[in-house]
Amino acid sequence: MVMNSFALILKEAKHAALLMELPTRIVTDDGYRHRGTELPVVDLSALNNHTSKTIFRAKKKWWEGEKQPSFWTGESFYRKWGGEPQYFDYCD
Repeated sequence: MVMNSFALILKEAKHAALLMELPTRIVTDDGYRHRGTELPVVDLSALNNHTSKTIFRAKKKWWEGEKQPSFWTGESFYRKWGGEPQYFDYCD
């Protein structure tokens, strides 16, 4: 199972950041929306997602050899998105 979660950094400090979860848009799928590729929604409609349930704190982590930090919420791991559609698969 491969599940993606996209977030926007609202505020960043030395050891943590405030993130807002972004909605996703399926680009390609298998006809049943079980497998395919998806992108985050990064237009003005994403601001509708700005609620207390979608904003959260994440710890900042610098990995050796990485130029950008990663973020860990205790449940989800976030890193810089490369701009390409990301593969998802909801089947076990």
